[in-house]
Amino acid sequence: MREAQARPSLPALARDAWSDRIRSLRRMPTALGRLVAAFGELGPSMAQRAQPSSLNKPTGPHRSLSTVVVDVSRVHELAHNHGATVNDLVLTAVTGALHELLIERGEQLDSLVVSVPFASRTRTESDQLGNRSGVIPVKLPTGGGFSDRLTAVSAIMRAAKQQE
Repeated sequence: MREAQARPSLPALARDAWSDRIRSLRRMPTALGRLVAAFGELGPSMAQRAQPSSLNKPTGPHRSLSTVVVDVSRVHELAHNHGATVNDLVLTAVTGALHELLIERGEQLDSLVVSVPFASRTRTESDQLGNRSGVIPVKLPTGGGFSDRLTAVSAIMRAAKQQE
């Protein structure tokens, strides 16, 4: 059984509180640096605004889900034949499908703003563990042929990753 410890004195509590405040002030330059970096990361995404459509409104009880099964080796081949990544190809396919859905609903959008998750940590260092990830909002084209859209999406994603 542990012994009860005596209550700290008022002066001891005050010293402890002031000590915490001083340590906080020492960390302020680092915290401000992180804040500036955060605004730098968010800056480009603030320019990407989605156009109003039925896609960015609340969903109702009649929503549905469709799945597609594909041969992943053919997906890799198609993407790499166009100088794109598999993710670029998936984004191109999804924005194309959403474009078709919007046309069925009587809506026409030339582009969609899509939030794409990313990870920017390339390796683990002993002093920098953990994940470094976020979301990049990017404006992707919906019109044109699949190959042209894939080329455009690939270029847009390469540029977006360079900003991160």
